[in-house]
Amino acid sequence: MIEVLGEEEFDPGRLDDETIQRILGEYLSQAVFQEIVEEVGGSWANGTATSTPEAEGALLETIRAVIEVNLSPRLEGKSNIVQADIRQFMRETINEVWAAWEAYGE
Repeated sequence: MIEVLGEEEFDPGRLDDETIQRILGEYLSQAVFQEIVEEVGGSWANGTATSTPEAEGALLETIRAVIEVNLSPRLEGKSNIVQADIRQFMRETINEVWAAWEAYGE
């Protein structure tokens, strides 16, 4: 929360729809990043000490961009999001990130 809000103290009274969406977006970005890193397994270990952090940073930025583009339309008009919706969104995001990541390497 502090990373997204940029504040030391969390004030739930200041949460509006945009802030909640930013928090959810960052949470999903981190969760998708973790999922992809786990899918990749030991492949990151084959990189150098400088290339691995650079690749991880680029991957996280790609994930954030995909989520930013896709999350707003999915949340529009919804007042209740269920766990199945989040799981489906994450799987779709992972697939899209993989496609973008593979295209980036070509």
